[in-house]
Amino acid sequence: MDFWGPTTEYSINGNKYVLVITDYYTTYVVAHPLPDNSAIAVAHCFVEQFVFKYGIPQRLITDQGIHFKNELMKNLTTLLGTHHIHTSAYHPQGNGLVERFNSTFHPQLVKLHNVELNNWDEYLAPIIYAYNTGIQNSTGYSPFQLMFGRNPNLPLDHTSTTFILQRTNDYWHKLLKSMKFYCESTRQRTNIQQRQSKQRFDKIRKDPNYDIHDLVLWKVPGHRGKLAERFSGPFEIISEQHPTYTI
Repeated sequence: MDFWGPTTEYSINGNKYVLVITDYYTTYVVAHPLPDNSAIAVAHCFVEQFVFKYGIPQRLITDQGIHFKNELMKNLTTLLGTHHIHTSAYHPQGNGLVERFNSTFHPQLVKLHNVELNNWDEYLAPIIYAYNTGIQNSTGYSPFQLMFGRNPNLPLDHTSTTFILQRTNDYWHKLLKSMKFYCESTRQRTNIQQRQSKQRFDKIRKDPNYDIHDLVLWKVPGHRGKLAERFSGPFEIISEQHPTYTI
């Protein structure tokens, strides 16, 4: 779970943020616009938009922002029986699935919203629906399929004139069989994708070494404006204990 935003100005509906919740197994995304990123707003949105609709998650992964790491969220996750995991400071890759999605849907909002009306939040729902119903390379299925066990009804699908009614028990067993197939296939595809991603990352990753007095740029941590600089500096290294350096 992570925030996208803030936008420069409030939308015409009074929103400045989007709370994005991604299910790591199915990659299904729930995103809801909010006027602020307070702890109360997070807790309310998490319960109303996710828990009451999709159930209680076993684990919740967030960064260490005060809107996620506070007494309210601590008590809420304890009440729900959810293990709340905070990613390492200044290491957003720990919550990488949400981070990658945020970078994906931002360009879509930019293309669709009316700048003069500032109504970006009105296009959020169809963008999320398009993402959830699209086939993912990592699983071979759409997030919608994996979450609900069936294909979504899309506007371009042809309407069938043939209807087959099945008994409830027959349908239930068919659904369980389909879900088992989806889960097993997804697990296999995900494992393969993760191994391939790790191999690609290890192949191109460089482990740089720096010396004292070297000049380096520092990546600015935390939430920044959309147009803010990502790095500051240069700074001089005054001590080193690889891979940790002091500037």
